[in-house]
Amino acid sequence: MAQMIDEDTGNEPVCPYCGSGDDCPHLLAGLDMSFLECFGYCYERMEIFAETIRTAFRERIAAPTALDTVKWKDELIQNLWTECLPQLDPTDAESVHVDGDGLFRLVVDLLESADSFRYPGSLVEDGGPGYTSSMELFYAEDPKATFEQAVKDLKGRLAAHA
Repeated sequence: MAQMIDEDTGNEPVCPYCGSGDDCPHLLAGLDMSFLECFGYCYERMEIFAETIRTAFRERIAAPTALDTVKWKDELIQNLWTECLPQLDPTDAESVHVDGDGLFRLVVDLLESADSFRYPGSLVEDGGPGYTSSMELFYAEDPKATFEQAVKDLKGRLAAHA
């Protein structure tokens, strides 16, 4: 992994719980917002967010209503729905696509709302010319519990229709 630095301070980020500058048990998520990659506890669990959204969208597709009239109270979810519509085949529930950029913005919001610490500052990971990434880092005292809270919050947001 390339070196990650805080552009505001020039320092490498450290865990607020244990002071480690490397991967530690408190790293909930390192989100590469440029290349849409994840590391940390959420690495193998990002698909849970996407599948939860796809499931809710499939339920709306099955409901007897015009798809372009479906509205979500959560703006980030509404944006995902709007991005999904042009590619959607209403006769094929498997055609539900979740936009990666929108998903990552929603995950940032969910993790921030859960019991996590969002590293302040402007983080970048310099992987060489053309490979510099904008990063978001989230830490949690208990990553598993925080992740589960974020998924619970997502389900609540998906249940709320305008």
